[in-house]
Amino acid sequence: RYAAAIAVLVTSVSLFVFYQREHRLPKEKVLKISADFLEVDGVKVSQCMEEMLFDRSLIEDEIDGKKFVFSPNVHLCEMYIASRIKMLLKFPSEKIKDIDKAIEKCEKEDGIEYADLQKQAITMALTEGMLVLTGGPGTGKTTTLNAIIKIMKAKGKTVLLSAPTGRAAQRMSELTGDEAKTLHRLLEVSWDKHDNPIFNKNERNQLKCDALIVDEVSMVDTFIMESVMRALAIGCRLILVGDSDQLPSVGPGNVLSDLIESGLIPVVRLNEIFRQAQQSLIVTNAHKIVNGEMPVLNSADKDFFFLQRNNKSEVSTVITDLCANRLPKAYGYSPFENIQVLAPSKKGELGTPELNHKLQAALNPKDDEKPEITIGSKTFRTGDKVMQIKNNYDIRWFRENGETGEGIFNGDIGILSLIHI
Repeated sequence: RYAAAIAVLVTSVSLFVFYQREHRLPKEKVLKISADFLEVDGVKVSQCMEEMLFDRSLIEDEIDGKKFVFSPNVHLCEMYIASRIKMLLKFPSEKIKDIDKAIEKCEKEDGIEYADLQKQAITMALTEGMLVLTGGPGTGKTTTLNAIIKIMKAKGKTVLLSAPTGRAAQRMSELTGDEAKTLHRLLEVSWDKHDNPIFNKNERNQLKCDALIVDEVSMVDTFIMESVMRALAIGCRLILVGDSDQLPSVGPGNVLSDLIESGLIPVVRLNEIFRQAQQSLIVTNAHKIVNGEMPVLNSADKDFFFLQRNNKSEVSTVITDLCANRLPKAYGYSPFENIQVLAPSKKGELGTPELNHKLQAALNPKDDEKPEITIGSKTFRTGDKVMQIKNNYDIRWFRENGETGEGIFNGDIGILSLIHI
């Protein structure tokens, strides 16, 4: 019983073996947390842990003179990631020549002038085996990324683009003009009998590309990162893009932040908010929050509005009115195509189920001419805006224009057009 509880506590903490201390689990901390959680004598917990270390159901590692504990699978993943990163840095791909001329050509063709840090990022991406490109919203990550892709393709290099989720991959495709796949699709996922992912791209069947660019890396956990590294050939460039100030991954590990904090990997942090982005109060407020400053809440002439309401019922009413009436009338927004409501919880009057019920009633009310079906507590009606909330890689889909594809992903959004009853 004690061993199971300790194992759960160890597994639940975000770990990355050779980097940031606060994302490791010190041995002494595990002992204290476990004793408090189990409400038993710490000596018993210590004895149990020593037995687990002896039979290797836990792994102990000493880092900078301090002892840390890991679950075995996480420790193996992190050690493998570290070894592959060292290989990428030691045996980088061939440097691309005449980068300055290529950058000037991009500037002329696109009518822009890159900032110094953007030029530095482009140069490092084309000369180093690995690069982390980070920065907050509006700092020019996408513009920099487009230049990197453009120059590589002009030099005859094959570039693959990917992101952790379907929505992120779709957005990456829209911004770059090139196809981006989810990491699961890129690595050709299949599933074993226990519903665990198995990636067909691995050391024996590696990705065929000169460079792999992964966006939104803050969402990538240790297990996915290990799978990426297994599928990456020596000599292939790896460019990781993301905002380290965003929330870490749901799974174990804080990959992006830890890579940056390690000091061992080339990193370019874009920190200049460009003029067009400065016009967005969303962008400037995001940077204020990251810097520990109070955001601007009293402006009513840009793209960020703070509407204070003092009870749940009023909040719910305002959200529904904004979606159904005020935003469409003021800006011509479509409630189905241009507006998305984010809620911090599933529970209560302001949770997602209750808000969705009220929004459905306001935006797509019951109509005898609209077929509907009730599944559990949810009613689905023709014309509803729906979101996929679980990955399903095996479903094949077809569109009226003849386009076909395979797989639907968590975060994919669409309109319910047909119900068979």
